Amino acid sequence: MRNMVKVFRTLCAGATATLVTSCGLDPGGAAAGGADGTGRAAQALATDGQVCVTVQRGAGAAGAADAVIWEDAPSWNDSASPTLSTGTSEAGGLRRSLIRFDLPGLPSGASVVSASLSLSQTYKTVDSTVRVHRVTSAWDEPTVSWASFGDAFDPAIAASFTSGGGTGVRSADVTQLARAWVSGEAANHGVLLEEDPVLRTDYHSSENAQIERQPKLALCYVTCDDGIQNGDEDGVDCGGACAPCGGQPPECVPTASVSQVRPFSLFVAFDRSTSMRQASFGVNVSVHRWIPATGALKDFFSDPESAGLGVAFRFWPHDNPGSCINNVCPPPGGGGCALPLVPFDGTTARRLTAAPAPFDQQELALVSAIDSFPIPLGDTPMYPALDGATTWAINYKNAHPAEEVAVVFITDGTPSHCNTSPDAIAGLAQSAFEGHGVRVHAVGFGDSSAALIDAIAERGGGQAHNLTAGPTLRAGLRDALASIRAEASPCEVPVPAAGVEDPALVSVVHESSAGAATTLTPRSGPGACGGGGWYFTDATSTRVKLCPETCADVRESAGGEVRAIVTCAADGPRP
Repeated sequence: MRNMVKVFRTLCAGATATLVTSCGLDPGGAAAGGADGTGRAAQALATDGQVCVTVQRGAGAAGAADAVIWEDAPSWNDSASPTLSTGTSEAGGLRRSLIRFDLPGLPSGASVVSASLSLSQTYKTVDSTVRVHRVTSAWDEPTVSWASFGDAFDPAIAASFTSGGGTGVRSADVTQLARAWVSGEAANHGVLLEEDPVLRTDYHSSENAQIERQPKLALCYVTCDDGIQNGDEDGVDCGGACAPCGGQPPECVPTASVSQVRPFSLFVAFDRSTSMRQASFGVNVSVHRWIPATGALKDFFSDPESAGLGVAFRFWPHDNPGSCINNVCPPPGGGGCALPLVPFDGTTARRLTAAPAPFDQQELALVSAIDSFPIPLGDTPMYPALDGATTWAINYKNAHPAEEVAVVFITDGTPSHCNTSPDAIAGLAQSAFEGHGVRVHAVGFGDSSAALIDAIAERGGGQAHNLTAGPTLRAGLRDALASIRAEASPCEVPVPAAGVEDPALVSVVHESSAGAATTLTPRSGPGACGGGGWYFTDATSTRVKLCPETCADVRESAGGEVRAIVTCAADGPRP
């Protein structure tokens, strides 16, 4: 979950009525902790002329990282999940969450006047107190675990907040911590979140596709060159943290954003029940459901942006290659529902490529399976279908622990046979995600239940897409699949803020797992990708994307990183 920051700067001028929310933070705050855990207010500083930045996933000048560490899986690294957790899991064992915001390069002499950590909590009814501690040693997001981290945090409570009350944003005042980090009094290794071992609280992580749900640090500061006496200054831009006669101008700080490289494999379970072609009153609805939905799947499989993906695929209900039909409820594990019509074995040769079929053999197999399939027929045995899909994904994940593995579950109906309990069906997704790190994404349209689609995705740590059958379905499903693909894609990287301001300073580097760095060739756009390289996604220069050929090559080199680097002007522009 290492990501870069999105920085929004607003000059807050005292009583101006249009300030961003973070400019109105109380610099005293609540629960800025002392050793006794009772909390104490941070010293208030003058805020006139303050500058406020919000640090979270996206383009910006510094990095962000988060991970969950599990007591009952002490060697497991849980850094790619879209969910953070504290407290006790259903299976027992504590969970703690680590979050680090690498602060943007603030001007020399800047004084922090307020800082607030905000998290988007998922559903929970019972209140509990979540405590925030300062982390005392460095940790690496893609490798940190309960065993490697140990107790590397200050037992003093730096802040706290109350979870519960359904869903929503929960915030903690971390002004004192941010001041210590910025001043150099304490090294910025981030914070640890923990709570008593009787409940569990879940939050959206930086992997969540919706930026408003991602963790953020809202920080406001004053500078030594704003022409205002503020912060702890003794006079206008002098004294306190500033030099006697004013501060120095901000120095250039080279910055980089990073995307980790992990292979990504999917099990796509696609509903082919009768309702895909015929409504309950006998009207043919194929043009509104089956035709656009299968068209979207073929678009996705043939998209050069899918290069490097591993895809296994099956229809349900169907008896090919194993029984996954209405009138036979299989044993736990889904029985034949766990057998893909189009298998995937984890080899490079079976991953999708940027080349079209028939040169791409897996694309050919997937598209042919759809084109040659009989007409939709049957009811909606949703529980065994999802049970089989998650069983395949869990088994594959166990055999390929370094990969990101997910299920994409697509339906136009509601459960009709075997176990029809929505809670039980969503529980399958929860078990796959919490017990094995397999995310479950759910897509519904037509007669599907939006509440059930949401529950499957929410409890399965995935994305929910409730679409509308009809002329917009093909594009909507194609976009949903692309959004799922993007969650684990190393091929699109945010650009630090300095690069947005001066795109000529941006370079893109691929570093292999062995540490070998290759500077990639800049291209003018996707149409100029012959020979590979990268290009800006649009005229805003906020993100770079690897050319399909390069993306496929990068995906095959698991364990590395892709970096969008912004040099200082004095260092020279990119080659």
